Amino acid sequence: MKFGTSGLRGLVSDLEGRASSLYTQAFARHLLETGAARPGDAVLVGRDFRPSSPDIAATCIGALKRAGLSPIDCGAVPTPALALYGLQLKAASLMITGSHIPADRNGIKFYRPDGEIDKQDEMRITAIAAELDRSEIDSTRGEAPDHSVQAETLFLARNAAMLPEGALAGLKVGIYQHSTVARDLMVRVLKATAQTPYRSAARKNSFRSTRKRSRSRRSTSSRAGRANMGSTRSSLPMATATGRWFPTKRENRCAATF
Repeated sequence: MKFGTSGLRGLVSDLEGRASSLYTQAFARHLLETGAARPGDAVLVGRDFRPSSPDIAATCIGALKRAGLSPIDCGAVPTPALALYGLQLKAASLMITGSHIPADRNGIKFYRPDGEIDKQDEMRITAIAAELDRSEIDSTRGEAPDHSVQAETLFLARNAAMLPEGALAGLKVGIYQHSTVARDLMVRVLKATAQTPYRSAARKNSFRSTRKRSRSRRSTSSRAGRANMGSTRSSLPMATATGRWFPTKRENRCAATF
């Protein structure tokens, strides 16, 4: 296991169980040692839709409890939603997500109460994990209070405030949802600003297990999507779950980012 561009990444077979508990305990000890958290403080835990994410999240929750902290389960939420809720509560958080990598891999992103950890934090957490690794590690799963509604509500309010009500009135907005954890929330955000959001049928919980297949699938889906939307809904501006607009042939001007 090692830290990458953003968070701890590795094969699911390596991350599940002991490793998840080990690095969560190391993170908890780092928070307590630096004064970023005190015994009993809340720590948020969120996750994406990967098949392995619920079990890893439960392992992290159990480890946080054993470290003397109070985990809060935020359920399946986008990483920005978890980070925003953590900032509001002034609480540290962990996000179980592999981002764009295949389903046979996953990861954990760590946040201090003031934002994502930096490289110095990563070095210290790694050192603590190496020290703890010499002893027996309890990887028993745990449960925590559910704050998914609170995290979602704050995220929706934050995004809805970025555009005035009815700003997209009269437009039909196409959203390519697929497997992103933000897919349903994005539709709800747009409902506040568009009269008729158009939900994409490409909505899946499955992930490809290899990079080659994933890239091939994205390429094929992209070509098919452009062909279908171009022939049947050529006047529809397309948007991804990240909010980046892609104008159609008829709508070739630069559109807004939200």
